Amino acid sequence: PQTAALCVGGLPNPPAVITTSTEVYNGTAWSAGGACIVGTSNGDVNGSNSSCIYYCGDGTPWPSLEDRGETYASSTWTTSPASYPAPSTHMGGAGTKTAAMGMGGDPTTSLAAKWNDTAWSATPAISTDVGGYVCGAGINTDALCMGGTAPAPSRTVVSAWNDTSWSSSPALNTGRQTATSNCTSATSTFIAGGINPPAAVNDSTELWDDISWTTSSTLPDGMGYGAGGGTTTNAVAFCGVGPPSGAPYLNVTYELNPGATEALDITTS
Repeated sequence: PQTAALCVGGLPNPPAVITTSTEVYNGTAWSAGGACIVGTSNGDVNGSNSSCIYYCGDGTPWPSLEDRGETYASSTWTTSPASYPAPSTHMGGAGTKTAAMGMGGDPTTSLAAKWNDTAWSATPAISTDVGGYVCGAGINTDALCMGGTAPAPSRTVVSAWNDTSWSSSPALNTGRQTATSNCTSATSTFIAGGINPPAAVNDSTELWDDISWTTSSTLPDGMGYGAGGGTTTNAVAFCGVGPPSGAPYLNVTYELNPGATEALDITTS
């Protein structure tokens, strides 16, 4: 099973107040981690449950936008010395604490930037204006940007980054925004759940093998606005909202493990 995950900040329901809390998953249960310095919601986390960077998102008072970041090590948060190129929320991200990649978002719909453990630098614009609520996978030299709010109505667009430029990649089978991914591989990744308005919250998953997307098994229930990460053989998805869209936030953890057919078999924690 997936034995490491980190949940940072967010907007608990109730109360609908942005939190600074951090929770750490060890494969069995969640426990409290060190509180972040400034609470945000819809920011992005890249790295592990013991070493990561957390940046951007909705700040306080809502709906102010953040461009600041914090790094996490040994249960302690430290303010990052550098800011993201522009305030943003609902963006995609990928990578590690020392090699992260931010992409898309609101209102930075085609912006992408690389983090090298010291500073952020903007890359050339994403080849397709993806909007917000995108998913990311990979690291800052090899990444995928998946789904999003644009272009409507498909929301199946995938763009690939090769450390020099963005290019079109094979599309998802199902349009998705607010889905879950965040793998550190751009050649073997997954995407799970999400919403494609006006449809209901999605419970399907897809696998990418560096050639095409294959529809895999289903989550126990639909999940949008969730978080997660891992690999196609060992991943976790948690929190978010269930069907119908806008329902109270979920307090669930789904572990994604490979089955005999290499599909994702889902168990619930």
